[in-house]
Amino acid sequence: MLSLYEPYEEFFDTRRLLFVPLKHLASELSEEYGYTEKEDLENALEQAFELCLALDIPIDIHFKKVYISKGNNLFTDWLLSDLGSYLLLINGSAGNPVVAQARLYVYKH
Repeated sequence: MLSLYEPYEEFFDTRRLLFVPLKHLASELSEEYGYTEKEDLENALEQAFELCLALDIPIDIHFKKVYISKGNNLFTDWLLSDLGSYLLLINGSAGNPVVAQARLYVYKH
């Protein structure tokens, strides 16, 4: 059984997470992360949500669905915390060079 390391406990103890700033927009990060298709972003979000569920991290603290109006069109997007943006990155396709580089960085450090 894996045990939690002290520096990461803040992500798991919901009593200490009264307010987590949601300062990243998933659609903007998807370009930066090299997600060229809408499906890439949706798959990474789904994997991030599954990870949160497996680790008992409250999804609604780190991910918030928002609606963006552009002209006469309405689009859905996600506001993310720092942890949410990190999870979005590392849960992308391993064939994506940006994702692969991020995973390797975590391994090295």
